[in-house]
Amino acid sequence: MALISRIITWIAGFLSTSGARDGARIIFIKAWSLFLFVTVIPYVLTVWVTRLGAYVFGLVDSQFTIQPFYMQFTGMLGWLLDAFQIPYCFTVIMSAYVARYTIKSLRLMVLR
Repeated sequence: MALISRIITWIAGFLSTSGARDGARIIFIKAWSLFLFVTVIPYVLTVWVTRLGAYVFGLVDSQFTIQPFYMQFTGMLGWLLDAFQIPYCFTVIMSAYVARYTIKSLRLMVLR
């Protein structure tokens, strides 16, 4: 009888340490992915879109002659975007969307 109780105690101890380790790992993965999706990825996307726009505008400017009206319109559009902080608003909106998606996907991951 003592042997069976020792075996059961060992199994329970092993499962509790393993369960605590797995639980801590799941919490770490959730926190890390939420951090990445809320802070890093929207910022990186904003930088990439800005660089892509600058690249395309530079390419068009070098290949074609651009009328001064278009240059002024582009400058005014850039000024308006900067005045209304549209890129940062886009970052905040994408952060909220990605956080919602992440929380939704992590909730599904826990139910499995």
